[in-house]
Amino acid sequence: MNRKNLLRCELLGIAAVGAILILSVLISGCIGTEEVKVKNDSVVKINFTDDKNTTTETYLSIGEKKQSFENDIVGMSVGDTKKFVCEDVVSVRLQHEPETGKVYYTQMGENKIFKIDDSSIYFGHKLTGETLNFNVKVKEIKDVMTERIYCLEKYNLTLDTVAFLHSDGCGYCNRMKPLIIELENIANNSYKFLWANSADTEKIKIAQECYAGIFDFNQGVPQFACPANGKWNLGSFLSKDALQNFQDECKESADELLKLKNANATELKVSKGNLVTVEYVGKLTNGEKFDNGTLSFIAGAGQMIKGFDEGVMGMKINESKLIVVTPEKGYGTIDELQPIPREIPQDIPLSLFKQMFNEAPVLNKDYFHPSNPWPLKVVKINTIKYSCTVKILEVITKAGFANMSCLGKYKISENSVIFLYSDGCGWCAKMKPLVETLEKEGYSFLRINMADSEKMKIGEECLKDILDFNRGVPQFGCPVTGKSHVGAFIKPDRSGDIDQLRAFADECKKAAGNRQ
Repeated sequence: MNRKNLLRCELLGIAAVGAILILSVLISGCIGTEEVKVKNDSVVKINFTDDKNTTTETYLSIGEKKQSFENDIVGMSVGDTKKFVCEDVVSVRLQHEPETGKVYYTQMGENKIFKIDDSSIYFGHKLTGETLNFNVKVKEIKDVMTERIYCLEKYNLTLDTVAFLHSDGCGYCNRMKPLIIELENIANNSYKFLWANSADTEKIKIAQECYAGIFDFNQGVPQFACPANGKWNLGSFLSKDALQNFQDECKESADELLKLKNANATELKVSKGNLVTVEYVGKLTNGEKFDNGTLSFIAGAGQMIKGFDEGVMGMKINESKLIVVTPEKGYGTIDELQPIPREIPQDIPLSLFKQMFNEAPVLNKDYFHPSNPWPLKVVKINTIKYSCTVKILEVITKAGFANMSCLGKYKISENSVIFLYSDGCGWCAKMKPLVETLEKEGYSFLRINMADSEKMKIGEECLKDILDFNRGVPQFGCPVTGKSHVGAFIKPDRSGDIDQLRAFADECKKAAGNRQ
């Protein structure tokens, strides 16, 4: 064998040995088969099986602390399965967290927090406990009662006639009717009522003319109004005695006012029932001004604090006076404040909490809601524990997860037709059987009940450019085409039209197929 052939054989031998070494390394998994493990910044696709053997496929972002086992799956690899003791939040306990000495704006006006202890909050009007000095000048006295008496007499009514504003479809109104009839039939008492049904235009006209300034026609029913003292009650009375007391007060006020009917107008003084207009400046005992302006009110009707109401009685037009109002006849004393519990006694279900604050609860965190003037703190989180199994299906970087389609993150097909509805919607109820029929035919629908906070979160995150959550329901949408349909699919006879809905679903399905 010559030297050239020998060299060729040596090279071939070296190549063969190298190939064998590379093959053996590949087989042993040392090259190109590095295990993908869950890291602290991973997004993990998992199969989650609960204690009822129900399996769901979902994505979990490590670091968001949405699952109790989150830290324990760090280091697991794709295909690994592990059992855990899982923990789910079911409800939370909230506690009021105002600041002592701070003034908050509430539906009752400006209220101040005077004291807070471990279990209670003491708050009241910001001027509670203060002696108030009012410099008052009477600008106008209007004898409203004379006008009201004239109006009532025009319709053969009297000052002690309590008006009952109601409607036929109101359940609480129906509860009041037998009580009123019973009072009307009491001998020697002559309780009088004006039955003002909202559907009776003549009676409503009387109520608007003669009970003006008492009824609030923008509120619901039932309502009761007394023309003699201007008192008003919104809602039903809890008993016949409560209604009878309202009527007795009305009769007593009417008797008093009738004695003043013929008062001399030139010597007119502020008396009960007059509409009074005054200019005023209010100061504290240290000289600090807390309020000023011009206001009108009905004297003796309880529209003003007691001391102010009593102070203007007997004043004449253009008369000025200093009215000193003690705390007892003003906004009360601090010692009289009624405490409210710091801790809200009822546990708040997790679904309601998320609906209120749009996030999961965190212990000792303060939360703000428009209905509450001050923060609410989570002081307790109630959970249930159960056994669960987690299998790692896929490990993705957070950047890679962000690039996935929004619906894909929730394992929702983009050829699904979106059906937005609510439980109390009649047209939605007509659409449900049509949706169920098409689902049996193989069409895919994503149903979003507006009461389901989890589904609404998906809708608002992924479908805000398709669905209009400020409009009514039902609504249908197609994620692929971006088309939407507001309202039900109906025939001319107002029955559901499955053919129209099927055509909408077919268009969505076809567009999804073309995109693939």
